Amino acid sequence: MKDLATLKKLIVQAKLFSEPLNYFFDLMQEQDKNELKAQRFITKPESHLVACLMLEGVQRHASQRLARPIQVIRPLFYEVLTANFCHGLCESIDPMTHFVVLYFGDIQLGIISFLDRGKTEIMRFSLAISSDLEQRH
Repeated sequence: MKDLATLKKLIVQAKLFSEPLNYFFDLMQEQDKNELKAQRFITKPESHLVACLMLEGVQRHASQRLARPIQVIRPLFYEVLTANFCHGLCESIDPMTHFVVLYFGDIQLGIISFLDRGKTEIMRFSLAISSDLEQRH
């Protein structure tokens, strides 16, 4: 059975970032049989520290990869508290791009996937909690 511990290991160790992303999608198909059944919707991402960090990470890393500023909107995130794991979708305005984000808070590491000019980009990203974000939320 697939589990979040294996996904975390893949995010840390994979040389091909499509491996953890594909594993996650397989995990989603079996979510009634694994830890994802305990996931809950983050109703107010703007007031949720990890969701804010994920949005900040997507914006920063995608802007660097695309060599232009990206404004991220419409977050749709879920969390599994027992695994310190968040995942979800968001998009940017210009250009219109959708992002898939997987993030483990305990290791401050995740994966971002998005489509750029017909090519799927997948990157690993790391975040550290900044004191100004902690104070705002």
